[in-house]
Amino acid sequence: MIKITLLTATVLACTAFVQATNDCKAGLAYCGRTLFEKDKYDYNLISAQAILFMCSSDPGYPGYVKYMQSCGYDHCVAGGTNANDYCA
Repeated sequence: MIKITLLTATVLACTAFVQATNDCKAGLAYCGRTLFEKDKYDYNLISAQAILFMCSSDPGYPGYVKYMQSCGYDHCVAGGTNANDYCA
C-alpha cells in the first residue's frame, strides 16, 4: 500500500507541474485539496489531497504547481487567504 501511495505521489509530482491556474499565488504552498476546490486543476488531484504543492514563482511558468511533500491522510491544512498551506 505504501509503495502504491509513493508511486502515485511520484507520478503526480511529474504531472502536476504541467497543470496551471490563475488562482494560485506565486511562492505559496497549497494542499491538493485546496487546488481542487479552486476548480482549476485536473481531476487527478483528488488523489493528491494530502500532498503539498508549491505555486511556481518562475515568470515563465505562472500558476504552475510542483510537488513539495506528502502530508499523510487528512494532515494537509489550509493556511487561509494569502498564507501557505502546511502539513500538520
